[in-house]
Amino acid sequence: MTRPTLADFRKAQPGCELAALVDLGARTVLLTDSAVRHAQEHLDALEREARQLFEGGALSPVIIAGPRGLRVFLRGEGGEALCCLMAPGADVSGITQRAAAVFAPQGGGE
Repeated sequence: MTRPTLADFRKAQPGCELAALVDLGARTVLLTDSAVRHAQEHLDALEREARQLFEGGALSPVIIAGPRGLRVFLRGEGGEALCCLMAPGADVSGITQRAAAVFAPQGGGE
């Protein structure tokens, strides 16, 4: 996973205001891409919410509607999760397919 891959994902997903890749096992935010800067406490809260959801048995994707839009959580196979903040009314169709590029292993060489 690279920062440009995460940025490409966010730009390709209409209404995605923040994309954060988190490591559920290490309990840390690995990378973020956002239209505006978010406080570390906000990013940590997203990681905690993702961990609680998936440790509690939730199946990916998890979509939670709130007054400020949607929170979308997608789990990868390697203990990582993608947390997205979506604008109100955002269309999340296709987000799972777009997230596959975020979780795809990067090639080791040509």
